[in-house]
Amino acid sequence: MNDFLSPSYSAVSTPKPWWRRWWGIALLFILGGVVLLVLSISSRIYARLSQSTTGQNQNPFSESSLPPAVSASDAEKLIRSDSLVVGRSDAPVTVVEFGDFQCPFCEESFPIIRSLMAQYPDGLRFVYRQFPVASLHPDAMLAAEASMCAAEQDKFLPYHDRLFLNQSALDETSLLTYARQVGADSQRFTTCFSGHRYKSVVERDIADGTALGVEGTPTWFINGHKIAGAIPKDLFQQVVDMLLTSTKQ
Repeated sequence: MNDFLSPSYSAVSTPKPWWRRWWGIALLFILGGVVLLVLSISSRIYARLSQSTTGQNQNPFSESSLPPAVSASDAEKLIRSDSLVVGRSDAPVTVVEFGDFQCPFCEESFPIIRSLMAQYPDGLRFVYRQFPVASLHPDAMLAAEASMCAAEQDKFLPYHDRLFLNQSALDETSLLTYARQVGADSQRFTTCFSGHRYKSVVERDIADGTALGVEGTPTWFINGHKIAGAIPKDLFQQVVDMLLTSTKQ
């Protein structure tokens, strides 16, 4: 048994594989970084090649890419004599929105519109057309009628803002409360609202929007060019700037 304790039978330690040594681990980290860098560069090159072949590297709202403006025969459906208009009648850019007061995308858009109106007080005119989608938003129709009653007292914009800030509470009682909060005469508003004075106007707006191809909200007509969906502020501003420039030429 002493033979098993002799040096010739002592245990020999197995060398660590290279990937478990400090220099091997460091090498793996370096190789991993190189692979990630190559993948990143490759993806950027691919994206640029894709953009160059599809044209997506251009401004999606460049003048050449805007859809054609509505025809002269359809232009009358954009703005009616009783439409809700804010801004100068001679403003070079007119933004028409077909909106729904319970639409979350319209709620995202209203601060952008308010900001652009403040930025271009003489250059932009805003027109709000009613397009409540009752199948999705059961209180939107009454909210649309209520906003018309507020407009009757020159309170449309503050009421418009109040509705979007309270989309979860657009029942009749709340609509009357918001009218008082924006300074409308309660009795006049209640008479207008309870009598559904503007129901036919709202229905007419819906019919106009449908005839113009509106399928959802918000849908915009910027100097007659139709753009559906929410538009980020920077792109919205690019469109307005572009059209302002083109009107000066």
